[in-house]
Amino acid sequence: MATNEETQTRRERKRKFGGGSSSTRGRDVVGLRGVLVTSDTGREGRATSEALTVLAEWADRLFPPEGTGTEVPAAAASDGLDTELAALRQRNNASLRFRRVDLSGGDVIKGVSFLESVDPAVDVVRLVSEVVRDMTGAQVKPSRYINRILPIETTCRARIPDIVAAFEPLLQRVLPDSTGEVDPQGRTYAVAFKKRFNSDLDRLEVINAVATLVKRPHTVNLTHPDITLVVEVLKKTAGISAIPGYQEMKKMSIRQDSKEDGSNKRQKVDLTHTTPPHQAFP
Repeated sequence: MATNEETQTRRERKRKFGGGSSSTRGRDVVGLRGVLVTSDTGREGRATSEALTVLAEWADRLFPPEGTGTEVPAAAASDGLDTELAALRQRNNASLRFRRVDLSGGDVIKGVSFLESVDPAVDVVRLVSEVVRDMTGAQVKPSRYINRILPIETTCRARIPDIVAAFEPLLQRVLPDSTGEVDPQGRTYAVAFKKRFNSDLDRLEVINAVATLVKRPHTVNLTHPDITLVVEVLKKTAGISAIPGYQEMKKMSIRQDSKEDGSNKRQKVDLTHTTPPHQAFP
């Protein structure tokens, strides 16, 4: 039987990390920022709890809430649960930074959960990239339940016109048109696409539509792109991102023994698709 102290600790963690689920009933799921978490089937709950803990810890280090100080080293951020909870008790005014959101309309999608970032100060791409680099390095204990942890910069309806419209402002930032003076030599890119429980979208049609938005001097690179344009579809909702170093970070995998590890050749072929240069620049 749980002690009073253990019960209080669980309540504190739920308030801190947003352990509750936010229903999408009557709510539009377009325009959400957050993190997509994948796990083995049957471990969704544990992976979600682990992700909420990790994201809140790294977010507090990289994007400290007002009045809590400056960034701290990664080693200090991973000293252990006791240190984390001790700091938590001292931050009674700490704001909720992540919460679970159902993007599937109430249906169960095995092995997937979405955590919305409700703090506009948090850069989800930078946050998740730091988590992946730290958790796949030697200095931090690797994940037990999370397979991949993927930043989502915005969500939209899973239709090609909506996906294209959502990508346009992202591309102006990361792959600007050659008429500007930013990065005149150009950058390389690829398009990664995955869908779950959606039979409406054609893979190549989506990839071609996104790639057509990219103008010269940027070019396709199938193996080591500077930027990967990611499209993740869950039923009627699409999540999109522009992620630097996506391939080098093994497609944001933090469990090297998972089925979604980048070393799985079949998964690699299925998940990442790019258009040839002549299709990208009609």
